[in-house]
Amino acid sequence: MEPQAPAKAEEREPAGREEPEEREKKVTWSELFFDLVLVFAVTQVSALLHHDHGWAGTGRALIVFVPVYWVWVGNTVHANTHDADRPLNRLGLFAAGLCGLLMALALPDAFGDRGPLLAGAFLDGSARIWLWALAAAVDLAAPRLTRRNMVRLDFDSGHLAERFGLFVMIALGESIVAVGAPVASAPELDRGSLAAVAVAFALVCGLWWVYFHLAADAVRHGLETAAVRADVARQVLSYGHLSLIASIIAVAVGMAEAVAHPGARLPLGVAALLHGGCALFLATFGYTRWHLFRSWSVTRLTAAVVVLLLLPAAVLLPSLAALALLTAVVTGLNLVELALVRRRGELPGATSSSLAS
Repeated sequence: MEPQAPAKAEEREPAGREEPEEREKKVTWSELFFDLVLVFAVTQVSALLHHDHGWAGTGRALIVFVPVYWVWVGNTVHANTHDADRPLNRLGLFAAGLCGLLMALALPDAFGDRGPLLAGAFLDGSARIWLWALAAAVDLAAPRLTRRNMVRLDFDSGHLAERFGLFVMIALGESIVAVGAPVASAPELDRGSLAAVAVAFALVCGLWWVYFHLAADAVRHGLETAAVRADVARQVLSYGHLSLIASIIAVAVGMAEAVAHPGARLPLGVAALLHGGCALFLATFGYTRWHLFRSWSVTRLTAAVVVLLLLPAAVLLPSLAALALLTAVVTGLNLVELALVRRRGELPGATSSSLAS
């Protein structure tokens, strides 16, 4: 077959007639600056959870984290639907950052003497906790109650997916701080502590892989192809990522305790944070995948069950061994998913047919 001759100059499409490509919305420097407040807030929530590992302490940490998280979500949605680089919008973002910073300052003793700007500060004990729990519940219900207004918003899928991915990265960064801080402040470095740091860092890498190897692109694809983007944004981003980030914080606290005492057994509360947080992180992908593609992430749900089944062993083994066991499960999950993706001939981050989201 003869090769086709190139088109004559007059038959070619004039360069000036080409349709301009739609520019993708980028994350702005002002948004990244605003995220620095969240770095501090996540650290403060972790400190609150370090102080009390029990169910009550976990509940209190979640109650105070919800409004901080919602400040970030609200400003992220606003920046997504507006030009965040305009001077007035920048100033509004800075003002919100100041409010978030003031909230973060009160977090470690929010149920004590700090909280002069909140109605709950005038109540004591259980009354304050119940009032703030109600406030957190109202915050969580807001996207559902305002759905009629949200569906009118024109979301930029790429920008929104990237912003929530960056928040996951902030939480993972807190995990690295939690791993390194106990050893850095120790009078000397011993082999057990260094081994625990290495194993804990491998676990953080595994959690990063779980989210960013497949799920991040799947979330973006789900947003782009959704019939109603606002519903995906509410279920997968607002609610799903609250669970993901809270679970990473729980894992970070558990890792910090394990690294600090690698030869000792983990208290039940610490082991529950470590294994329960990891199981919640993995199980959340079952929830998000269902809302994106109406299918279940079988591999991750199975891994979540395995992690929970290993909890009794975690309180009987030395901390280093318990940490290594958990890391092995997460690493095994990633290897299994990588093999399955290759077997199906899919690329990393494949869309609706991906294993996880």
